Amino acid sequence: MLRVLTHITALLKTQHPRLYLEVAPEKAKYPLVTYELPYSTEKEFREDFTLVIDVWDKDNPNTLTIEQLTDQIDK
Repeated sequence: MLRVLTHITALLKTQHPRLYLEVAPEKAKYPLVTYELPYSTEKEFREDFTLVIDVWDKDNPNTLTIEQLTDQIDK
């Protein structure tokens, strides 16, 4: 699991520098990205993980920043 988290963190950090696992610090600067692997499902010979990525911006009433960052991460 640690290898998976390390790899995901490295990939997401290339898209945005303010990246946090599960919860951002209270005084974190926005916009920011949080991510988590809330659960997994074991199959016969593999384990499938669900990756949840949230993009947050409270300093800007316009959603354009969130939409652009989300598009960037999706690529």
